[in-house]
Amino acid sequence: MSEVVDHMADPKPWQLVWGSLRTILKEKIGEVEHLVEEKTVKIESLQGALRKEFISVGLKAALALEEERKKEAEIKVIELEARMAKSISKVMIWTVEEFKASSEMRNPNVKFGQQAFIKGLSSMRAELPKNFPSLT
Repeated sequence: MSEVVDHMADPKPWQLVWGSLRTILKEKIGEVEHLVEEKTVKIESLQGALRKEFISVGLKAALALEEERKKEAEIKVIELEARMAKSISKVMIWTVEEFKASSEMRNPNVKFGQQAFIKGLSSMRAELPKNFPSLT
């Protein structure tokens, strides 16, 4: 047993090197594990940010598409309003023409014409002796 104790008390140089290497490797493994944990957290954070960016890009694309549709709808509304204004104008013209040709308008026109003729004739009869005394 004394040999074992002597053997343990008097380590060989390679045993010292392996012992030192083991200690250094344990420290380095601890550092690497710590760095891996940090990088994992950073990667997860970046993945979350990337997901948000993808969502943001998708939303921006959807918004741009919606704005394009809105512009197209506004153009269509303007075109329809112009067509509606033309149609209303045509209907108004047609209505006036129909009213002018109707008996409701013809009778007042005839009556007005008769009254204007009678008034003009009366006016002419009153002026005739003044302007042409030899005819009376």
